[in-house]
Amino acid sequence: MNCWIDDFVSEDFINHNPTFNVPNNRDGLKEMFRILFKAFPEINFTIKEIIFENDVLCFRHIVHGIKENEGIIGIVMVKFKNGQITDRWAVTEPI
Repeated sequence: MNCWIDDFVSEDFINHNPTFNVPNNRDGLKEMFRILFKAFPEINFTIKEIIFENDVLCFRHIVHGIKENEGIIGIVMVKFKNGQITDRWAVTEPI
């Protein structure tokens, strides 16, 4: 099954902050999102700020739908090369 990750993430992608104990490669990124959306079907993301400069995209986001009346705030940075994501860094914490 083809998904956005196949189209926009490089085959040599490195996830510098994987969660759910998945591999730090492109297949691990797919698995990380599968686990996340299966565990939290009501999850939603709100992008608060976004910056793109020198082939690096950085955004601050808030995640809801994980626990009742709780959210998570995070900052994600992804690096692009030839139009595909090659690296991902992320930091999150409860709000």
